[in-house]
Amino acid sequence: MSELRDMDVAHRSPLINKIAFGILAVSLLLVLRPYSGIRHDAILYLGQGFLRWQPSEFSHDLFFAYGGQAEFTVFPQLLAWLLKHFSVADIFIVATFLGRVLYLVAAGLLVRALFRENGVRTQVYALLAVLALPSVYGGFLVFSYSEPFFTGRTLAEPLGLMALAALLSGRWLICTVLWLMAALLHPLQALAVWIVIWFWLVLQNRRWLLLLIPVVLVLLLAALGVKSLAFIALKYDAEWYSWIASPNRNVFMLKWPVKSWMALLSDSFLLVLSIQYFSGRLQVFAKAVFLALICSCLASIVLADLMRLAFMTSLQLWRVQWVAHWFAMAALPLLAWSIYNREYGRERLLLLVACVVWAMPAGQISPSPWLVALVIPLFVFWGALVRKARPAFSREMIIFVALGLMLGLLLMIVTTVTAFLKQGADLGSFRLDSILLGHPLVLALLLLGGMRAWGRPSGAFKGVLLCGLSASLIYSLYSWDSRSIWNRYVEERAGESNPFGVQLERGAQVYWEKELLAPWLLLRRASYFSEEQQAGLLFERKTAEEAYRRKMILQRLAVQAEFCNAIGVVTGQVDSCSLDIYAVRDMCISAGHELSYIVLQTELAVPELGWWMVPKHNKEGQDITFHLYSCSGVLENVVRK
Repeated sequence: MSELRDMDVAHRSPLINKIAFGILAVSLLLVLRPYSGIRHDAILYLGQGFLRWQPSEFSHDLFFAYGGQAEFTVFPQLLAWLLKHFSVADIFIVATFLGRVLYLVAAGLLVRALFRENGVRTQVYALLAVLALPSVYGGFLVFSYSEPFFTGRTLAEPLGLMALAALLSGRWLICTVLWLMAALLHPLQALAVWIVIWFWLVLQNRRWLLLLIPVVLVLLLAALGVKSLAFIALKYDAEWYSWIASPNRNVFMLKWPVKSWMALLSDSFLLVLSIQYFSGRLQVFAKAVFLALICSCLASIVLADLMRLAFMTSLQLWRVQWVAHWFAMAALPLLAWSIYNREYGRERLLLLVACVVWAMPAGQISPSPWLVALVIPLFVFWGALVRKARPAFSREMIIFVALGLMLGLLLMIVTTVTAFLKQGADLGSFRLDSILLGHPLVLALLLLGGMRAWGRPSGAFKGVLLCGLSASLIYSLYSWDSRSIWNRYVEERAGESNPFGVQLERGAQVYWEKELLAPWLLLRRASYFSEEQQAGLLFERKTAEEAYRRKMILQRLAVQAEFCNAIGVVTGQVDSCSLDIYAVRDMCISAGHELSYIVLQTELAVPELGWWMVPKHNKEGQDITFHLYSCSGVLENVVRK
């Protein structure tokens, strides 16, 4: 950690240092989280935009038919306006890039506000940490801040960070405006920021506790049965809960796997250490974040998991972890330096690194999350262990932890490189660079080594390093668009004529096997069912009920499709298996008038309406042909037979 002494950004060649750091920051921002296209939640947000733009086509889609979360945000209206004027692909890639830049600015502002008293060097390392270290949090570690795709969170999170920066700077009006803007775009992420703000205010002045009075009063009136507040006391009945428990298990903390709990434990531990090692308002902020995290998670367990209150579950109070994890990563460099300069600094620093690495693994191979539960007690009681245990014990434990880190890193590298080679060694489809650099140890060693080299007095050496940084920036910009071939193919065809060459009547619903983006974006028609549409089951019972009914209708066909896909993998031929036409017929009968068309990768024993050949979009490089059938045609031909 001597780089914290060696690198004087404020006084040694400030201009060239700022230029170098700016290039490094942008390069990290782009190369570590390359653009992945319209996927994950971005698909759902695209659908919300389509709903506002073309309500006649999408209002009866399963995801929107009975209401949902889109009613509480202005993001769909903003996206609908953009869709009227620009192409879908351009909107999402440009908006994602602008969101990345906004996140960099917001992170820089909050880092500066947090570590103003600790100097520029600490701010530099803190900003690098929040740009480079893993950003995942929550149940099953499927959530992350600064995501590589466009959603309401893309803008709301930077606005929330800037609101916190304004708060720490005493700019109350700006803080309020920024927070309101974040809330309009993504209420749940903004709620997490507000909870942190409230705890900060309470720690400054206990009179802010009075805000609990109206909250408790509303909850009491809801419990007493006030009709206008009945939604607050509404519970998931046994049937409704059974429909949402599996597809929405990430919102119920007691269903989280061990790895999610260990990540939460690691963040909490870093916050506790921040409270212990920091002072002043940085310590107060750490307390506010820690209290917000613990209280919100406890409230989520009680109100969502135990009481099963629908409204309280939909608030997803555990999302406070996004702010907590962000701060834990930002505080990590200063925390590591503070620990290093205390008793048993080297040993405890190694244990701290192990805690972070094993809690937030990167790459394809993850060590047991229970290792986090091992290193935290070792860190806490290290002094007592050294004093009471035999001399060799402490040395053996440190060797064990160091070997564990090195072996884990080596295994990750070997496994990732092997997978890269098996998939054709194509960086366009397999971002080996992002995966390897995404490992905290790899990136930390490179950054610390680079900082040490930059601290050399030789101007020529700095020039060479600056050229290297410039090359990395050019590469990160060039390679940032890392959409899969399939995603790129679909997005670029959006707005063109129907790829099947068949005009579908308005209001038709389409079942496209394992696809939601394709029917929405290519056919501009409602989707009958997809797994992604089950994200809205929390908010409306009717949505959950209808989704379960449709899933049961499709179950027989889905099982056969999985079997055919498995055969295709073994034989190397996608169309080596065909589905039972009677299973398709029964599905159309059960779905009734709600299902008009079916798109499958296998041919049926009935005439198709059209077909669409996609050249080599999958990893094996095979051509894929999609076949379009109408339920009316299936019923007519099967009955005739």
